[in-house]
Order: sequence, then structure tokens, then C-alpha cells
Amino acid sequence: MEKRWDDINNEFPKNKGNIIDSFYYIEAYMNEHYHPNINIGAVLSDGNLLTDHGVEHVQMVIKNLYAILGERGVKKLNGYEIYILLLATHFHDVGNITGRKDHEKKIDEIIERLGSSLPLDVPEKIMVSEIAVAHGGYVFENPVDRDTLRLLKSENNCNGITIRPALLASLLRLADELADDKTRANRYFGKQGIIPDGNKIFHEYSSCLDSLVFKGNVIEFDLYIPQDKSKIKIPNENGDYLYDEVIRRLKKCLVELEYCKKYSEGFITITKLKITVNIMRSDIKHKKLKSFSFDLHLSGYPQSDQTQFQQLEFPDGNKLCAAIELEEVPQNGEPVCCS
Repeated sequence: MEKRWDDINNEFPKNKGNIIDSFYYIEAYMNEHYHPNINIGAVLSDGNLLTDHGVEHVQMVIKNLYAILGERGVKKLNGYEIYILLLATHFHDVGNITGRKDHEKKIDEIIERLGSSLPLDVPEKIMVSEIAVAHGGYVFENPVDRDTLRLLKSENNCNGITIRPALLASLLRLADELADDKTRANRYFGKQGIIPDGNKIFHEYSSCLDSLVFKGNVIEFDLYIPQDKSKIKIPNENGDYLYDEVIRRLKKCLVELEYCKKYSEGFITITKLKITVNIMRSDIKHKKLKSFSFDLHLSGYPQSDQTQFQQLEFPDGNKLCAAIELEEVPQNGEPVCCS
């Protein structure tokens, strides 16, 4: 964005002053006053101890946006679109500060509360809000309609510059879906055993997921599940094994990928997820007891409750748990692995 401002200033409104300075001001304000307090606000509002929704989460989403787009994709966005997209990233999860439920609907309340502290005009606030809100939730209170991107225009004018709201929202939605690695887990409260049951499985999932690697049209997921965590059911409404949550989240990721691609105008080129699951020994925690890999492609109509993974060695936590019980660890200390 800075380079665009220096080289191609006609990609920004003429009457808005220095857009770069405006962005840095808003980012600093959000990083100081809002992002560090989102998790605290959620706990105080509804007792949910969320995975990290602070400064580092926003940075991770921005990093994912760049990885999804690549240099070629970034060049195809105009400078003002980059500005609006970055601001929407800063606001997409801020509603959690007053509770997790319907957090995406609370973005407008936060923007209104900021008042003059937020140096955006009405058209910009509309763009930022619409793009940020579409990252989750339901359409018109319909509990089965998640197609929020369809509410956005493919093109709109904002201060004389063409903005593509549906495209930008699809990028943000996917980048947010992919931003859930080990840096988001609350390890301290996890070790103390005081994470609420309803939130435990989300922290455990994040804790076992290493940083994603983007390679062309492939995203690589590396998961490291402790042996003891693989054999117990995590307290939540379903009482699932951690591996069941892994499969559920991968299904959701595939659905979101397919969905967001429909609105991305070809900017999202990812076609495959490459998954490696490592079960780590309980006695030597950096040694693998079992390791297996599989590639995932989405086929058929993208509904998470109908999506089936074909030919998985371990389709659910029960199968994996049974295999781990039978796994033998040789006396020489080397783990037995399968792939």
C-alpha cells in the first residue's frame, strides 16, 4: 500500500489526505484500545475463554491474505482496496469484546462508538463494515443460510474509486478461517486446567496445529497431537476426540475454500490441502509414535454435514484411538510410523 501511494497516487481518493498515515493511526488505535481487550471482554460478557483474538490474530490474518493473494494478486488490487481490506481485517472480530454470540453483528456498534476517533467518512465506514460483517454469521437471521457474501456487490464506488466488496470479503473470510494455529491457544490456562469445557477443544485444536505453509495452490497443515490427548475425549457439547475436531475443522476449511472461491474472481487459486498428522509420544514428547498424511480436495456440493472424506486411514477419533492402543514402540526408542 505504501508503494502504491508513492508510485501510483491515482489509486486513492484525491480529497482524503494521506491514506497511509490514516491507516497507521487506526491500526495503532485498535492495537492499543481494542484488540488486547477482546478476549477479556468475551470472558466478562459471556464466560467464553476464546482462542487469541488480539493483535497477533489480526497480524496472522493479514499474513494469510498476502499468502492467498501472492504478489501477482496484490498487484491486481488497487491501493484503496488494500486500504479498505486491511481496515476490515482490524474490525472483523472486534465485536467479540462484548461477547461471542453474533459478534459479527456488533461491528457497527463499535464503529459508531469510536466516533471521531475513527478518521473514516460514511462511505468508508459502510465498506469496512460490510466486508468485515460478511466473514461469518447468517443471512437475515436464517439459521441455515451462511451465504453472507451474496449480500455484497461485485463493484461499488467509494470516494470515486472502484471497490470490489464481495471479492475483498471472500479473501478476508478465507484468511480468517486459516488463522488458527498454535499461537492462538492459551497454553497457560490449558496447563492449569481452567479453560471452560465449552472452549477447551478449540484451544486444543489450535495448540496442535503448526503454522500453515502455502505452496502455490496447496496449503500444508502439520498437526502434532500428544499421545495422551489422542486417547481422551475433550469435554464439549459432543464429547469428541481431538482428532474428530481436526477432521471437523478440515471439512469446514474445505467448505469455506470452495465457497470463498466463488466470489473471489479468480484471486483464490488454492485447490488442495495437504495434511500430516503426528501423534507424539508421552514419554519423549518430541518423538513421533505415529505419523500419517493425506490430501484433501472438495467434491460435490459444499455442505459440511454432507462432505465425506474418501479412503482415510483413520476417518474418526475412535479408529485412531484404537490404532494407538495397538501401536508398538520398540525398545531402541524409535517410534513406529505409518504413512
